[in-house]
Amino acid sequence: MQKYEEKDQKLIGEAVIEEVLNKNNFKDFKTKLHNKNSKCCYRTNKTTTIKLNKKEAKEESAESLIVAAHEASHALNYREGITNAKLIKFTEISSRSILLFMLTASAILSFYNWQYSWLVLILLITSFFSITKFYFKYYIYDETKTEERALEEIRSVWGKLQTDIKFEEVEERNKARLEKTY
Repeated sequence: MQKYEEKDQKLIGEAVIEEVLNKNNFKDFKTKLHNKNSKCCYRTNKTTTIKLNKKEAKEESAESLIVAAHEASHALNYREGITNAKLIKFTEISSRSILLFMLTASAILSFYNWQYSWLVLILLITSFFSITKFYFKYYIYDETKTEERALEEIRSVWGKLQTDIKFEEVEERNKARLEKTY
């Protein structure tokens, strides 16, 4: 595993993202390194930002290659309508909002000892579990589709990448990530 320290040298993850997105004619993107989890911030008709975890991105490994391809694949899947970033965000926010509302309602109703508080709580709990179930079901679908595409995309640009990593290592890491998703 090689560590990149030179500022002028492009990290392998950045190279993967650039190759994958350029190959698919996805031109309006930028890559940033940050201290949180890697993620794709897709913007329709605006610049899409792909954020890579700084620590992971500096290590040349099968994991850093597949994570970069995964995030680039999110952008492609969202653009092509294979998965829907807005739906994922909506269900995530809805789930959290209902949970917050449930907790607030519970506190208020228990304070006032309202006779129908149990009915309100049952409705809120049912809503919460329904939206959360949908969120996780769609989230897993999104991650699975993206993980499958990531391997295809990295395979298609493999010859352009300058790395000592064997493709079989990337395939094994991708397989492990897919098994973890289910």
